[in-house]
Amino acid sequence: MFKQRLSLAVLVLSAAACGVPACAPATPPAESQELSEDPVAAGEGLSGAVPVGTQLKTTGNVNLRSGPSTSNSVLHVVAKGSQVTVAASTPKNGFYQVKHGGTLGWCAGSYLEPTGSASGALPVAPPLPPLPPLPPLAPPLPVAPPLPPDPPLPPVPVELTEKYLLELQPTLPE
Repeated sequence: MFKQRLSLAVLVLSAAACGVPACAPATPPAESQELSEDPVAAGEGLSGAVPVGTQLKTTGNVNLRSGPSTSNSVLHVVAKGSQVTVAASTPKNGFYQVKHGGTLGWCAGSYLEPTGSASGALPVAPPLPPLPPLPPLAPPLPVAPPLPPDPPLPPVPVELTEKYLLELQPTLPE
């Protein structure tokens, strides 16, 4: 019984020493919590100019900042899937000036994507012209005519064949 309690005590102390918390602290709500903005984790997102008034959707929880940099203060966190409205066409440092919930601020473009709605759809490029036809292939190379068959070999006289075989036959000791 003593060994079991001692083992349990060692296990609990080991877990505490390794930094395993018994109770996790409560996380503050997303509206008040600053998020780290990792463009790799966010995905491709937007790049380039977007017409003013375009509706965009957030691809993750994203900070709405007071300026176009991660060093600017966070106004609030825009929840994943929320819609924002583009306020300035051209991004700065990868950040777009947008309006969310009546607040004007800046969001990282890597966390934004078009909504696909008709009113806020991004402009579509005209279709590409068709490709020109390929030039004709080179004419095939001439093929050599087949070779004529080999002429038949002359027959070998039987006498020579027998003589040859007899010469090859080993002589047996007597």
